[in-house]
Amino acid sequence: MKTKILNIAIPLVFLAVFNACWFILIDAQSTTRWICYAAIHFSYFLLWIATRSIPEARSGVVHGYPKIGIACGYFFIVLILGIVAATINPDKQAWLLVSFLVITGIYLLTYTLLMLAEGHSIGSDRRDARDLYFIRNCSEQLQEIMQKTPDADQKKKVEKVYDAIRNAQVTSIAEALAVESRIESKIAEIQVNADNHDKQTAAISDALALIRQRDSLIRISR
Repeated sequence: MKTKILNIAIPLVFLAVFNACWFILIDAQSTTRWICYAAIHFSYFLLWIATRSIPEARSGVVHGYPKIGIACGYFFIVLILGIVAATINPDKQAWLLVSFLVITGIYLLTYTLLMLAEGHSIGSDRRDARDLYFIRNCSEQLQEIMQKTPDADQKKKVEKVYDAIRNAQVTSIAEALAVESRIESKIAEIQVNADNHDKQTAAISDALALIRQRDSLIRISR
């Protein structure tokens, strides 16, 4: 609750202080100064949007900071240009307006490119996390099965599947998702048939074959 209040209060404090200083120190009764006033507020609004658009981090990489850096740079450029222009009060308002529009256009283009690059990066991070989850989840299940398997021969067979999944390709592809689902099903069969060595051995053989099939699909795609 306190964080939400601060997120609302801090931007409003800046606007209150800026407007108070603007109308006390600068005579706003001119077209040039109204253009500068509007441009500064618009750039501040875009900066506020940038600070609210940081996606949740799903890995060690924190996304969104480059966009905030670009937005801060854009805001300070417009702020300085607006204050200087309002103080000097040039007669050519058209050139001033065009300058603000060009700066804003450059900012929006850069911001859009960063958004596209960020979206690609987040997508890659999510795929990597999913791939790592598959290997880790299967490994943990097999390790648990080995710990609960008293028969030494069966334990060695399960260990072969464990070694195979640990040495498998980490980065997956869409074509291998169905095979991965079947591997998980076979691991579940290995666990369920702990007391039936024949069925467990058959499930182990199927799992090894599926792991090799998955690796083959990934290698071929590269």
